[in-house]
Amino acid sequence: MGTAATVGLRTCRRISGSGITADERSDDEGKKWIDDSVVLKKPIPNWGREELAVVDMKSQSRFLGSFSERGDDDLQEEPLLQAEEGGGPGYVPLETESRSWWSTLTFSWVTPLMDIGSVRQLTQEDLFPLPKEMSPNLCCGRLYSHWEEEKKKGGSPSLLKPILRTYGRAWLAVGVLKVVNDSLSFLGPVFLNGIVNFLETQNKSLLYGYGWAVGLGIVSVVRAFLGAHYTNMLLRVRLQLKASISAMIYQKALCVSLAERSCFSSGEIQTFMSVDAERVANLVNCGHELWSLPLQMGVALWMLYMQVKFAFVAGLGVIILLIPVNKWLANLICVANDLMMKEKDERIRRMNELLMYIRTLKMYTWEKLFVKRIMQIRKQEMKYLATRKYLDAWCVYFWACTPSIFSLLTFGLFVSLGYKLTASTVFTSLALFNILISPLNCFPWVINGLVEAQVSLGRLCKFLSLQDVDSEWTKDVLLLSQDGNGQPAGVPPTKVEINGGEPAEKEDRLVTDTAILMHSAAFSWSHSRVEDPQWIISEIFMAVPAGSLVVILGKVGSGKSSLLNSILGEMRCVQGSMLVRGRLAYVAQTPWIQCGTFCDNVLFGQPFDIDRYKRVLDACALDVDIQQMQGGDLAEIGERGLNLSGGQRARLSLARALYQDCDTYLLDDPISAVDAHVAAWILEHAIAGPLMSGKTRILCTHHTQAVPMADIVIVMEEGRIRYCGSPRSDSSLDLQKLESESVEESEVVEQLCSDWVQPEIPASPPVTLGASQQAPKSGNSKPSALPITLGEQSLRGLSHFMSPTNHVFGSGLRGRQGKAKMDDESGRQQAQTIASKAVKLITEEDRNEGHVQSTVYRSYGRFVGWFVIATILISISLTQATRNGGDMWLTYWVDHEDDDAGKSSLHFYLNVFIWIAVANSLVTLVRAFSFAYGGLNAASGVHKTLLQKVTAAPVRFFDQNPSGRILNRFASDQYTVDDSLPFVVNNLIAQLFGLIGIVAVLCWVQWTFLLVLIPLGFIYNRLQRYYRATSRELRRLDGITRSPIYTSFTEALEGAPTIRSFRAQAQFAATNRGMVGVNMRASYNELSASLWLSIRLQMLAALVVLLVSVMAILSHHEGSTIAPVSAGLVGLGLSYASPIITTLNNLLANFTETEKDMVSMERIHQYMGLEPEPSGGTVEVAPDWPSRGEIEFCKVTLVYLPNLPPALRELSFKVYAGEKVGIAGRTGAGKSSILGVLFRLIPLTGGHILIDGVDTSSVALGLLRSRLSVVPQAPMLFEGTIRENLDPTGTSSDGDLWKMLDKCHVRETISAAGGLDLRVSECGESLSVGQRQLLCLARALLSTSPILCLDECTANIDPETTTLLMETVASECKGMTVLTIAHRIATIMDLDRVLIMDHGSLVEAGNPQELLANSGSKFFNLVRVSGSELL
Repeated sequence: MGTAATVGLRTCRRISGSGITADERSDDEGKKWIDDSVVLKKPIPNWGREELAVVDMKSQSRFLGSFSERGDDDLQEEPLLQAEEGGGPGYVPLETESRSWWSTLTFSWVTPLMDIGSVRQLTQEDLFPLPKEMSPNLCCGRLYSHWEEEKKKGGSPSLLKPILRTYGRAWLAVGVLKVVNDSLSFLGPVFLNGIVNFLETQNKSLLYGYGWAVGLGIVSVVRAFLGAHYTNMLLRVRLQLKASISAMIYQKALCVSLAERSCFSSGEIQTFMSVDAERVANLVNCGHELWSLPLQMGVALWMLYMQVKFAFVAGLGVIILLIPVNKWLANLICVANDLMMKEKDERIRRMNELLMYIRTLKMYTWEKLFVKRIMQIRKQEMKYLATRKYLDAWCVYFWACTPSIFSLLTFGLFVSLGYKLTASTVFTSLALFNILISPLNCFPWVINGLVEAQVSLGRLCKFLSLQDVDSEWTKDVLLLSQDGNGQPAGVPPTKVEINGGEPAEKEDRLVTDTAILMHSAAFSWSHSRVEDPQWIISEIFMAVPAGSLVVILGKVGSGKSSLLNSILGEMRCVQGSMLVRGRLAYVAQTPWIQCGTFCDNVLFGQPFDIDRYKRVLDACALDVDIQQMQGGDLAEIGERGLNLSGGQRARLSLARALYQDCDTYLLDDPISAVDAHVAAWILEHAIAGPLMSGKTRILCTHHTQAVPMADIVIVMEEGRIRYCGSPRSDSSLDLQKLESESVEESEVVEQLCSDWVQPEIPASPPVTLGASQQAPKSGNSKPSALPITLGEQSLRGLSHFMSPTNHVFGSGLRGRQGKAKMDDESGRQQAQTIASKAVKLITEEDRNEGHVQSTVYRSYGRFVGWFVIATILISISLTQATRNGGDMWLTYWVDHEDDDAGKSSLHFYLNVFIWIAVANSLVTLVRAFSFAYGGLNAASGVHKTLLQKVTAAPVRFFDQNPSGRILNRFASDQYTVDDSLPFVVNNLIAQLFGLIGIVAVLCWVQWTFLLVLIPLGFIYNRLQRYYRATSRELRRLDGITRSPIYTSFTEALEGAPTIRSFRAQAQFAATNRGMVGVNMRASYNELSASLWLSIRLQMLAALVVLLVSVMAILSHHEGSTIAPVSAGLVGLGLSYASPIITTLNNLLANFTETEKDMVSMERIHQYMGLEPEPSGGTVEVAPDWPSRGEIEFCKVTLVYLPNLPPALRELSFKVYAGEKVGIAGRTGAGKSSILGVLFRLIPLTGGHILIDGVDTSSVALGLLRSRLSVVPQAPMLFEGTIRENLDPTGTSSDGDLWKMLDKCHVRETISAAGGLDLRVSECGESLSVGQRQLLCLARALLSTSPILCLDECTANIDPETTTLLMETVASECKGMTVLTIAHRIATIMDLDRVLIMDHGSLVEAGNPQELLANSGSKFFNLVRVSGSELL
């Protein structure tokens, strides 16, 4: 790419001081570009106040603000976070300070949002901003500080205490409103009693009756306002708590080493974010209900005593008996829930494993195998979920029957004691019973919520208590201001003290000239809770001189990568000590690539320097790749670099490290995945080039061409340093001699430090590295030494996370400035043209518009089962009928008791009442268990179908959808379908039938009530339609803004070692907080909209109660046209009229919640409609097909996406039966794409492929893939035993497995580690990459397929083992057709033929020896530029 193009690309990405790109600035601002010298004046929000700050754009003095001091404008992804605080088009939200008291009281400030949502689909820009006190920075910073204080107290820290210290005061303030509101709820029965007494006696003036009626209406109005604002304040605290917990989980995952994190699977950690944070946030709701519900029951019982005297004791006995039952059920639910969460964690982990290796699984045809593994875990999860649901059903049954039983026992005892039932007594008592219904029904769910929160608190506490890689994490993240000395506040300068103090000269010399120092160090992958860890590397004595190039050699599994991980702090130090000086950069053996643009991956948050950028791209041989990319360096890179070749991923990872300009570079074999000539270029121009001149470089590699360039060579064997020396003094280094040589540990340090610094390191005691509290007087700009104190404890830290040169991406002053000038208009236009060509690889998440489609409801209904639905509807209708029948029977009883005097009539009334209560109890039992059974049916069926549809989807679906987005369906959305959706549907149907019952009773009491109900129904219908249009969109926005949080979390978990090595934790934590803030914004808007509706429905409720009360008084006025009714019927009517709007409100709330939760079902339903891979075949092939193994490509063309250039261009070649063919070419030439189309992972754009004369497109997909064997470029191992990984189908004997392990030269390693029953950790992390490749090769050789494809399978294996493996392949694959893709020319020299690829085309083919003899051949040139000794 030319200079102009490069400048242009950066120009179109320049961020001005106001936080918007220059091409977005308005004409009013003159479309002027912000130059580096511009002085910016802008408000900086800070804890609820605004200060005017004058900032010099050239100044280097400002550091990242802390959680408590940094405003949202200073975060990463600035435009995203400004959207959080800005309004959308056509809508300028009122600030809290400028809202009128009436607008605040009635939530009228939400009306503009409702207007927009009622006419069109809402966007993120339409939402009003979060209040300043709800900023994720402030929320997380306060809770994290209190958590750190709690940990310092020692013992077992409690997460609940920091939560209370952070949010306890606000939570208690909300409780005051709760007390007042609950107290007013008992005035309703008092006013009702007064009205019925007035109607019974009829000896008082009408003003007295109207006074009671008006008082009842006023109480309803006041309660409506108090209830709405209580909910608003409570849920705001809940949102803040959830955001804080989520951010803490993310941050903890970034600052815990791989060894320390090994006690948790990735699935568990992801569940912490998706489920446990939600459950802990429920403490806010359940905490107040825990004291409020018993208080309500107590007051209600006291008022009952005033009505029925000691007859209330019968009802009280029921409650007392249910207390131990409730406790017993709660304990069982707690146990079942804990077990269910463990199974859920494992299911999410396995699902993540499946998504990570989906390409390889499809090539192996292992989709069904992995689906079976996941379904086995799901079966166990469903077992515990069923236990929970049926226990919940018992809770529902006991508490739903309680009101009927309570009424029966209370009134039965009351009349048995000789008291007379009156209308005022009965209906005042019924009103009190209705008050009791809510606490009695809610209390089991409150207990369940508290139990779940307790379990989640314990899980989170265990995770958050893990030891950090760096003990200075809190200081680095929370106190990132800069003092006058240029030193981060809270991070003191450091010095080294050896054995209590050394002479100053020796100390300064050691600190200045030694980059890495290890003394008798031993490291393990075990976490700190393991008392007797297994040593992986041990007895390491090493002093790496600053500025040296160290090359580490060794066989597969010798400990090379582990040595680098120990330096990074990812392993646990169990013996000795280590010092690491300066900033580190790490290039992992398996490259970690972010989802974003090519340029973003290189810069990694650093300011853009065009000169350095070009030099880095050139040194890493990426300039040519960028020219070929559609969109240049703004081309989008898919998740894990899926649209890049293995070599491109490795070089991009190296370029990222090189651009950072660090002091020490840890390079874990970055040249293994590239071609030989590219490797030679990278060695000369990158690793040993001017960009790394004077830098300390530690290179693990199998490429011996790096040895002559090295200052020091180290050979590892079985976790120890076997040999060390300088190739300059011994250029004839014979690596084969090392088998018989032994080097003493004392000699290691001497040889490493010859001609350099040789510190005097005593054998004991271990080195103690301390930190001085005084700032250095030197003006040296190089970072100070950053030592570590190590011992039997886990590694405490390598260095602090942030430095003055590591700023949050896109924020901070350095992130907004660059050395390239932006004044060239033509360059800007050229850049915009190039940027417009960038292909959008990751698609936007689908989002439906309007209401949830009926097909989604029908789909859920099919999973529940239509017979179960019919049973539920019949049982719930009978439940409502018996409940209303009991109340109507009481009305008849009190109105006719004087007519039917005597004990016989009393027994008659009582017996009928008993039978009604028994019938109500039976149908309630059927209803409770029918709901539980139906919910479990749906949970099981939905997950099974979703899993099958996703695994059957084509590879392109996984390329275009990040794994976090897909995983969100299996985590959060599936959890909603499992737990929340059945609950809200249950409530919805109950409220619907309750409303039908109320309307029926009111019409029976007084037909004139219809005059009120008809207009009420009209208003209600208009209001709910107006509200639902907005609430649906807000819920969808909530789901869409939640997905990026999971995606970025999954990405950060995978790349945590790289992030830590660059000290970019604060950068990524800021990104996460920005995403959490955007999600909080959607949730807060959703909450405010629901309260807007609630306050208006409550006003309607107050109006209806007032009208019914006045109508009752008017019916007894002389000359009234309203037909008079008995006091019993009036009491019944009032007791039913009071909750009618509450029922309507609950009905709408539950319908809205159902619709919101149905959005989760809708999102799952989207994936249920995925088109599967075309798996059917039109041709029947022979059982032994392919018998010969002949392959022919006929004008094959492949285009991954419509706007991308072809990956293969009319490729034609033929591989004869039994031929061994090598495929070579520059990285990105299309070598791996050949295997992709051969296995039909990607559909061909043109041409066809024949195997034994049969067109592969006409063969059944599963059959085709099962007849081919492959060793993929990225080795795939899953968590399980070695036996399961080698032979997951169980078709081979142990003898065959051991035989193949022996042939692949990995038998001794496996045998020593535990044999075939050795457990492989997640993603095979317990083994080196080379060992994983050997196991994958053994797995492939066990297959009997006549075609074997090797995709760079020896890239991470030492040359000696590679030679032996090639001999094994030659002997084991006689008569088989073998396609070998390799970067090492030596591995394909003995093959029958080689194919040379370039830009997707075949440019040369022939016998390698013959081509090598032709100096004009491309193969000869390839060998020549690789520096191979073959010439």
